[in-house]
Amino acid sequence: MGLANKRVLWSCEEQQVRQELSDCYHLAVKLGWTDSIFTHFTVRVPGEEAFLINAFGLNFEEITPENLVKVNLEGKVLSPEGGLINQAGYTLHSAIHEARPEIMCVLHTHTPYGMAVSMLAEGLLPLSQHSCRYYGRVAYHEYGGILFDREEKANLIRSMDQHKTMILRNHGLVTMGTSIGEAFFLMYNLEISAKTQILALSTGRELIQPSPDVVQFTANQMNHPNHHMIDDLAWQAFRRWLYLDNKVATAKC
Repeated sequence: MGLANKRVLWSCEEQQVRQELSDCYHLAVKLGWTDSIFTHFTVRVPGEEAFLINAFGLNFEEITPENLVKVNLEGKVLSPEGGLINQAGYTLHSAIHEARPEIMCVLHTHTPYGMAVSMLAEGLLPLSQHSCRYYGRVAYHEYGGILFDREEKANLIRSMDQHKTMILRNHGLVTMGTSIGEAFFLMYNLEISAKTQILALSTGRELIQPSPDVVQFTANQMNHPNHHMIDDLAWQAFRRWLYLDNKVATAKC
């Protein structure tokens, strides 16, 4: 069966999220968020109890809308036949998609600055404007080894509660959103927050921290429902950056 025939099997909505998720992977390469073939980004398939995830063994540069693997919440690969996924990735992402039906997209990274913040007892600090967005809105999950154990799903669900940002202790960062753009821009801001915190702490100099009232005020501003429009504008700008660089166009239904 040719590629054109395969595309017919996808709804317009699925084609769109496949393209956008593929864009996430390629943008991660440009932004330096990759860890070889490890870490995962997923998106819920519209109208199905299933999500799309990268095929295990592929570099992020190799991800395309066509080679994403569709898996249901029970871990059964629906397509392509024989598709291989990382079990640790399935455990993390299925836990979130199962417990939070409103969440469309989940991103997970192992960046040096993200992992460094995950090792700090105080976690993420509201030192910069970027990091104020997460004030009182970050879940922490204690490290318990590689996420191969499906029983760990219940622990993950308890840890994240209703937050959209989670720091996996000694491991990395997780963001989730009701749209791909929200999850992506949360991760973009979180990575900058982690990097600037580590850089500031590394100076050994006294740091200026905004007052709790200012931090709370800024957090409320940046988490106002109207801010989602800004997240989407930023997401589309990132996609245009990717397309201009690769001289490709977005998929149209």
